This record gives sequence, structure tokens and C-alpha cells, in this order.
Amino acid sequence: MTRDRRPAGMALLTTLLVVALLTVVVVEFTYSTNVETHLTRNSLAALQGRYLARAGVALGDLALRLDAVAKAGNPPDRPPVETLLDPWALPLPPRPLGDGVGEAGFRIDDESARFNVNSLTPGPGVNAITLEARKTLFQGLLAAIGLDVNLLFPLLDWLDPDDEASVKSGAERDDYQRLSPPYLPRNGRMLTLDELQLVRGFGELTREHWVLLRSLLTALPREDLRINVNTASEGLLTALLAAVDDAPAAKAIVARREQQPFLSVGELNEIPGWRQIPQQVRSCFDVRSQYFTVHGIGVAGAVTRAVAVTVQRSGLRLVVLDWRDEVRTASLTSPGPSDGMTAVRR
Repeated sequence: MTRDRRPAGMALLTTLLVVALLTVVVVEFTYSTNVETHLTRNSLAALQGRYLARAGVALGDLALRLDAVAKAGNPPDRPPVETLLDPWALPLPPRPLGDGVGEAGFRIDDESARFNVNSLTPGPGVNAITLEARKTLFQGLLAAIGLDVNLLFPLLDWLDPDDEASVKSGAERDDYQRLSPPYLPRNGRMLTLDELQLVRGFGELTREHWVLLRSLLTALPREDLRINVNTASEGLLTALLAAVDDAPAAKAIVARREQQPFLSVGELNEIPGWRQIPQQVRSCFDVRSQYFTVHGIGVAGAVTRAVAVTVQRSGLRLVVLDWRDEVRTASLTSPGPSDGMTAVRR
């Protein structure tokens, strides 16, 4: 007589199926646990990195305050000026803080080493001749980096208080209202340089052009133009002075300051051809700085975070003007800023 083996085979198959399902559940549970652990670890490291970046900013603030204290004790024949030889101008690469907490560092940029776009605003005390001189300098800067000099005009319309386009290539309220989505021009002083991306023509620039512009421009909460010749880049000085047909003066300024910083604006008269530059242009240069951006960086494990804080220094007092997270972190050992196109504003 033949025995029926199907029940035993069915039990074996059921057992194998249950074991397989349990294996899948265990593997999935283990994977989910590992993912959650990894996400939690990264979240913790990101939080630590953010606070370490703030610690980097605090270190940069301290460097600026110590610099002010040191210069306050200068003898009368050594007036306080800002130079690239000052301790604050030397970047501090990330250094360990605490026992295994992470690393923090900073870099400080002198905002007075850049062209203040708000100086193109027609404000009190700015006469027409001075404003025209600044326009000429700005167009020289645009030309130096290969941009259309007519970008000046929509920028002027963005800054001026009226709603009438200055020239045909300008842009005012009606032009921005036709966009999708529509928005209004500032009709006043820019709050941050990021706002420049909203001005007609500037939003179409390449990332490379933005990197260049951000190294040459700033938006300060004032309408004057005082570029520190001790800290401005040779590229900026060349672009500005070429606009008044005296580009060689830029190299002469850089060569001189490498030997001895300029202690007063009057010492610029020693630069060949300087006295022939229009007075309205010469008045745009200075040897002091009030505005700085501290780039703080924090490293926790494999996570890096950075913040940029713009401050105004008055004596030992630092007033925060702007705070932003730098998503695309720039190396603190490099003098060039990040392009800022992915910056997240606080």
C-alpha cells in the first residue's frame, strides 16, 4: 500500500516559507534600525557642526576686538589702519575644541575692500558730480569682468526712489510687475548683496560671474564709498582705476603696501599720477575699515557647517548686520568667497 507524502511535504514547504518571511522581516528591521541610527548620528553631527560654526564666529569676533584693543594703544605717529598684515586677516583653519567635540575655525573678509553698491544711491550729501564718478567706476568694474556696462542702469533704477526708468535699458516697477511671479523694486538702499539677483539682467549671470561679483561688491548700510587701499584686491583696484585711465596706479599701490601700509590717504599722493585722478574718484579711497564678514566653520565627524556674519565695528563694539548659513561651504584657507547662490537667510 502506498503512503500519502503530501502532508509532510506541505509542512516542510510552510516551514520554509515562514523562515523566509521571518528572515525578510529581520533583515528589514535591521536595515531600518541602521538607517535611523545613521540619520540620528548625522542630525546630531549637523547640530554640533552648526554650534561649532557659531563658535568659529565667536573666535573671529574676538580677533576683531583684540585688534581694536591693540590699535587703541598705538603711538600718535602710528595711526590705526586696517591691513592684510593684521592678525584678523589671517584665516584660522579648523582647530579641535574640547575632547572629541569637533573643530572650529574662521576667516574674516574686509567689506571695505569692496565696492559698495549702495553708494550708487542718490542720497543726502551726494552731489551729481560725485555720483557720476561712482557710476564710471562701477561700469569699469563690470567691463573688467566681461559684463555689459549697461547693467548699471537697471541697478540705478532699483536703488533710486522713483518709478521712472532712467534710460531705455533701465527697469522700474512696471517691468518687475510683468514678471511671473511679480515683485516690486527696492527703490532704496539694498539690504544685502543677494538682492542684486533680483535686479533685471543680474539674475541671468553665470555662476562664475557671481563668484567674481561677490569678491568685488558689497552692500553696506550707508551711501558713501570708502574703499580701503590696504586691503582691496589688485583686481578691484585695477578695474576701478582703469576706468579713469590710470590702471598702473593699482600695481603701484599694491607694491607700496607690501613694503609699508598706507597710514593716511595723503600718502597716496606718492603714487605716480595719483594727483591727476579726479578728486571725486580719489575721495572714494581710504585706509580704514568698519565693516567685516566673519565666516565661521564647524566640523563634527563627517559633517561640516558654516555661517557668515557681517558686523560693523565701532571701537570694541560689534553690531551684527547680517547672518546667513553658507550651504556651499568655502574653504577658510582660500581668500575667495563662496558664490552664495545657495545661501539660506536666517
